[in-house]
Amino acid sequence: MAGQAATFNITTNSVNGFTGSVKFSCGNLPSLTTCAFNPATVFVSAGSPTISTVLTVKTTGPHAALFAPQSERSVYAMLWTLSPFTLGFVFLIGRKRNLRRTGMVSGLLVLAMVSGLASCGGGGGTATQTAIIPSTTPAGTTAIVVSAKGTATAGASPANPSQQLSISITVQP
Repeated sequence: MAGQAATFNITTNSVNGFTGSVKFSCGNLPSLTTCAFNPATVFVSAGSPTISTVLTVKTTGPHAALFAPQSERSVYAMLWTLSPFTLGFVFLIGRKRNLRRTGMVSGLLVLAMVSGLASCGGGGGTATQTAIIPSTTPAGTTAIVVSAKGTATAGASPANPSQQLSISITVQP
C-alpha cells in the first residue's frame, strides 16, 4: 500500500577470489519512492566471501496537513481607526469652548488619526490559505533495478565487476 515500506535481504558472494568493496544503488523507482541500503557498501574478502545488506524501499502515502485558522482582524482595524474620533468627542463635549484648548485637542486628534491609519496600511489584502493536496506513490507494479558495483582492492589487474538484480514491487492505493 502507498505509504508502506518493504525490506529485502540481498546477499553478495565473492566469485573467482574477488576482494574489495561492493556498493549498492537502485534505479527505476516510481515517483515519490525512495530506497536505502544498510550498509550501502560492503567489503568482500577471502575470509568473508559472503556478505549481506538490507534494502528498504519506502513509498509515500496519503497524509494530513494542519492549518492554523485564519483570524479576522478587520473589526480591530476599524475600531482603531475610529478611536481617535471618539476620544476627541469626549474632550470636546461639555467643555467650555476655549480656542487654544480646542486647537490643541484637534491637533492631537489629527495626529492620532494619521497614526491609526498608517498602522493599518500595508498588507495588500487578505491572506488566504489553500489546502495542499498531498501526493502519493502511484498505484501499480514496477520493476526496481538494484545495481551492485565492485571495486577491487587486490591483484595485479583487478576486475571491477557489476551485477544487476530486478525486484518487482506492487503499490496498492
